[in-house]
Amino acid sequence: RDENQRVKSDLTEAHQKVEIAERRLWHSIQTIQDGFAFFDADSRMIAANRAWLAVFDGLEAVKPGISYIEILQILTEEGIVNTQGRTPHDWREFMLDRWQSPAPEPEVLRLWNGHYIRIIDQRGAGGDVVSLVHNITDTIRHEKELKEARRRAETANRAKSAFLANMSHEIRTPMNGVVGMADLLMDSPLGEEQQLYVTTIKHSAEALLVIIND
Repeated sequence: RDENQRVKSDLTEAHQKVEIAERRLWHSIQTIQDGFAFFDADSRMIAANRAWLAVFDGLEAVKPGISYIEILQILTEEGIVNTQGRTPHDWREFMLDRWQSPAPEPEVLRLWNGHYIRIIDQRGAGGDVVSLVHNITDTIRHEKELKEARRRAETANRAKSAFLANMSHEIRTPMNGVVGMADLLMDSPLGEEQQLYVTTIKHSAEALLVIIND
C-alpha cells in the first residue's frame, strides 16, 4: 500500500510538472508577435494565440473547435481577406487545396486593413497542422518604396540619356559645320598667319567633337 501511494504521489507530481511546463510554453506562445495555431488531423482548431486570432478582428466564432473550411468561409464572407482577383468560392477552393497538400506552400494574404501576412502551415506525421502567421506589412511597404525609387531613378536616367542624346546631336551638327568650313578655308589662298588660325579652329572643333562623341 505504501508503495502504491508513493507511485501515485510521484505520478501526481510528474503530472503537475507537465501542466506547469505546458502553461509556461503556452504563455510564451501567447506573448510572441507572430500568430501560432494548432489544428488536428480533421482540420479543426485545437488552440491559437492572440496574434493568430487578431487577424479575425475579435470574431467570437473563430475559436477552438472551428474547422479550417469554416475559417475560410469567415475570411471571405466578412471581407477580411483580399481574394486577389479570384471569386470568394475560387479563393476558398485554392486555399483548401493548398491546406490539404502534404507540404503547403507559404501564402501571402492582404487583409482588409491593408496589412500583409505570410501564412506558413506545416503538417505533422499524424496529419495535424501547425499554422504560423507573420505580419510582413513593413517588408511589403519597403519593397514597394524600393520599386518606386527604382522606377523614379530609371525614369530620371532615361530623361538624362534623352537629354544628352539630343544635346550631343544639337551640338555635333554645328561643330561639323565648323570643321567643314575650316577645311574649305584651308584649301583657299591664305597667308601663313591665317593658315595657323584656320588650323587651330579645325583642331579645336575636332577635339570638341571627340568629347561630344564620348
